[in-house]
Amino acid sequence: MENVQNNIEEVFTKRLFRIPDYQRGYAWEEQQWGEFLEDLELLNENKEHYTGTLVLDTVDQTPRQDSGGTRHYAYEVVDGQQRLTTVVLLLDSIRREMRKDETNEWSIFAEGIRKNYVSVTDIHSKQPIYKLELNDNDNGFFIDEVLNGEPTEEGTKNYSQERLARARKYFADYLQNQRNKYEVDYETWLLNLHNKITSQLQVSLYFVETKADVGVIFEVMNNRGKPISELDKVKNYLLYLAYKLDAGGSELADEINAAWKAIFERLMEAGLTNTEEEDKLLKAHWVMAYDYERRNWKYSKSIKDKFDLRKYQDEYEKLLEDLREYVKTLRKVSLAYRDIQCPDRSEAFEKFKESEESGALQTRVQRVQEKLPRIKRGSQAFTPLLMATRLRYPEDGRKYLDMVEICETYAFRVFLLLERRTDAGEAKLSQAGFQLYNDSKENGDAFSFEDALK
Repeated sequence: MENVQNNIEEVFTKRLFRIPDYQRGYAWEEQQWGEFLEDLELLNENKEHYTGTLVLDTVDQTPRQDSGGTRHYAYEVVDGQQRLTTVVLLLDSIRREMRKDETNEWSIFAEGIRKNYVSVTDIHSKQPIYKLELNDNDNGFFIDEVLNGEPTEEGTKNYSQERLARARKYFADYLQNQRNKYEVDYETWLLNLHNKITSQLQVSLYFVETKADVGVIFEVMNNRGKPISELDKVKNYLLYLAYKLDAGGSELADEINAAWKAIFERLMEAGLTNTEEEDKLLKAHWVMAYDYERRNWKYSKSIKDKFDLRKYQDEYEKLLEDLREYVKTLRKVSLAYRDIQCPDRSEAFEKFKESEESGALQTRVQRVQEKLPRIKRGSQAFTPLLMATRLRYPEDGRKYLDMVEICETYAFRVFLLLERRTDAGEAKLSQAGFQLYNDSKENGDAFSFEDALK
């Protein structure tokens, strides 16, 4: 893995950046935008400022040639997309500010920003080639509404698009305030800001040979305290294992990336975009499939301990099988988790719509599911059991309705009538979900909810 350090101008030279679909959407908000601007304001001229890591994977060795004859090579951004996207947003805001001044000098400078950081023109098709393209969910909105200022008919469709639109406005408002503050000196200040971003910001640039290499990089970074979410830590450890496995590692890396794409899409669809929701998903899946003792849960460390290479010495085929099972089930439960947490979405439990009475079953499931959080705050104790029911009987909406009604009755009697603590019976509920998913019985008897409700 090659590692070099470049400034932003050097990073963008002859490169096109593509955000793969398995990456989360744009997540920065006002706090991060403000801190980024503050770093720039405090940066003295001619001083360099290290701003993070950019990990790239070559997409295609075939270059795209622009109308000026320059060849551009495409790379997937496997880490660093948040800061890279923010840099483009801010430089594009500066470009639009310079276009307000109708002098020839600033028009030329604005056009230079466009060519260097926003888009160039394809020599053959005469169509724009965008320097940065986001994932499929967000790229059309990013190009049309954010970069080109052409409002889309649908508006924002998810939280990442909302953040992109807010970031565009945030930077526009910031620059307008600086225009009012500096008045005749504004153009000098604006030029200095551009130069700070492009010449003084430094990034560590890594090039990987395969997507599985990404896990190796992150394992090193994690040991140095790089702050990433638990869900990302799990993904990167799994990629690390895929890299280590001789047989099937490449295919496993593809499966991991495809699973994380689906997971992020489902969480985003329901507005479950914070790391707390990701942690809840990881824990509920773990309790359901691997260990119902909640006190044993240690976040990403539990997954690392479970799939420790040292435990699979001379059994790498078994490790590969177990990893694929973990990835497959986590992807499946992300759909169930989305519907459990946000049952009021019109698409929630859509699979049950076909079951009977033109969607009546879907509506009944949604209404009962909505009651659980009202009775018990968060209703997380029921999540593993409900996810297990969904996975065990994916086509049977009637069985799921029966289970969620049992959970509602349990919650009403235990938490409202008996006024028990919010964790009352949590261990039995977790065990029931584990047993249902794994089809295991203790002493030959299934867990009885009827007995628990007495």
